[in-house]
Amino acid sequence: MFRNLLLLLPFLCILLFAGNITAQNEHLIQDVIELERQEKFKEALSLIHKHEQNAGDDYVESVSVTSSRLRLYQRLASNIPITSKSEQKAYLDSALSLHATIWESDAFSGEQKRILSGERTHLKDRLLGQAKTFFNEADFTSSVFRLEQTLTINKKDTAAVLLAAYAHYNLNNYDRAFSYLNQLEQMGALSPATVLLGLSMLRDTQAGPDRFSSWASYGEIYTHSEVFEAKYDSIKTDFWTQTGARYLSSNKKDSALISFRQLLPTNDVDVIYSISLLMFEQNNGEAFDFTRKYSEIIEHPEQKAKLLQLVLEYGNPSQKQWLFNQSQSLLKMYPESSELHLLHGLVLEEQGDDEKARTHFQKAIDLDAENQPAVRAMGISLYQTALASDDDAVFQKYILESKKYLSYAQYLNPDDDLVNTILTSIQKAEEPIKNNE
Repeated sequence: MFRNLLLLLPFLCILLFAGNITAQNEHLIQDVIELERQEKFKEALSLIHKHEQNAGDDYVESVSVTSSRLRLYQRLASNIPITSKSEQKAYLDSALSLHATIWESDAFSGEQKRILSGERTHLKDRLLGQAKTFFNEADFTSSVFRLEQTLTINKKDTAAVLLAAYAHYNLNNYDRAFSYLNQLEQMGALSPATVLLGLSMLRDTQAGPDRFSSWASYGEIYTHSEVFEAKYDSIKTDFWTQTGARYLSSNKKDSALISFRQLLPTNDVDVIYSISLLMFEQNNGEAFDFTRKYSEIIEHPEQKAKLLQLVLEYGNPSQKQWLFNQSQSLLKMYPESSELHLLHGLVLEEQGDDEKARTHFQKAIDLDAENQPAVRAMGISLYQTALASDDDAVFQKYILESKKYLSYAQYLNPDDDLVNTILTSIQKAEEPIKNNE
């Protein structure tokens, strides 16, 4: 019997040791839980590390202790007041590493792994919530840090990816922002917000038209929403207007015309005028039809007159005859339009009927005394009539009248080079007359 007791002794020691380890683990877990309750997460983690060191080389951590360690890593990874950013990153790395170890371990049951996986998701959501808080407080740098942590846990979280794009956009990190948008595109997770952000960035960075057009094509999917469509149209208008203006300033008229035409159909009179002007300048066969069509769409008579003056300047004889008839018809509809009287006067002047032309110039001035082009046209017409006369008395009469109008035109626009040149000529012509007197 004594011999049997000797044989059982090693197994009894193992049982006693195991019971002691279990008791130690239970005490450890109780102490860790108490420290967690007091939010002393670092102290709780230190207690686990100390327990591990004291246990020796043969120490095998229990499932409950591993679970506590993981929980502490996760709390410290997202606890702003307690840990620095570098510490938070280190704790998150430790948590993710431990997650991977647990997932491969046979010591944890399927149910335990499911619970721990839920904790991982909870950590991601907590980090994303903090990122949103920072973003709303305009602390975009901190928001980006939290978002990077969130995406370390789940790189396909569409809400985190989109917010990261917005945060980088607000930090003017356009390349980083677009990398996140491209990620959403690859994930098939584009949304109205994604498209608007992408187009806004392309507008602000003055990206190439091809890239903008590519992203704008995504926007066509969401135009059933009035709110989206209003913002979408505003961004498109800004982009193509700025792009067209930039090409014009570089004298790249072909590219400018292509850019402005992206805005059609439009009610923007400045855009319509720019397109019409560029088409006429490039001898585009559609120029007249385009101008005629939009002159009928535009409602304001002054704006109609401004657009139709391009036909007078660039049109062929048959188109100018159409303009004569059209300006007459428009005057019947809008007899109090100063700009339309000016237009009709210019058409009559083109046809050689100077007397009737000046009648309409004067009517335009009577309706709007500050219509500088009308005052200018009247002064130039009188000046040309004076130069054409061989009668000194007639010459003097028209020169004096011309000077009166041209001086007022100069007052209204001191930078009118032609008016300034004619007035200088008149003044030089008057000097000999004054000297003779």
